[in-house]
Amino acid sequence: MTSTLRHLTGSTRLAPSFLRGIAEGIADSPLWHGLADPGPDGRSAVRIVRTDCYEVWVLGWWPGQSVELHDHGGADAAFTVVEGDLVEVTARADHGLDRHELGPGASRIVPAGTRHDVLNLGTAPATSVHVYSPILTSMTFYDAVDLRPLRVEAVEDADSGSVWPDAAAHRWLHPARTRHG
Repeated sequence: MTSTLRHLTGSTRLAPSFLRGIAEGIADSPLWHGLADPGPDGRSAVRIVRTDCYEVWVLGWWPGQSVELHDHGGADAAFTVVEGDLVEVTARADHGLDRHELGPGASRIVPAGTRHDVLNLGTAPATSVHVYSPILTSMTFYDAVDLRPLRVEAVEDADSGSVWPDAAAHRWLHPARTRHG
């Protein structure tokens, strides 16, 4: 076992720190531009990469939009803000909430089981890149006051592909690529 890969019930998952590296690498690329066009009627979410052990989504956020307090089922996650400003609120075991202000380039790791919400409290649209491992299949939503579960929603698996041609994605995700700046 390496620090990057962990085996669970016959499937491979990536370590949360590695997911953050993928999110940051994609955030540095031009390939996500224009894929998630938020609007006042709701967040937009576009899956851009899917493999056997992780997937990548680009989310567009209109001012005032949020997810609600939720977890990612058994998936670990990481995300990077690429445009605008977002706020992440995480629930603590003592029922308190921690608030994290996130501007462009800010990244967060979200271990499996973490209850959090992401919000655009600003006046301009925002965009973020989210990576999940294993593939995101469900999200449990929680009451923000007493943290009790409210509902479980399946994450729709519209297809098994991605919007990026494989060569383009692999060029930006290759481990030999180094971040500059």
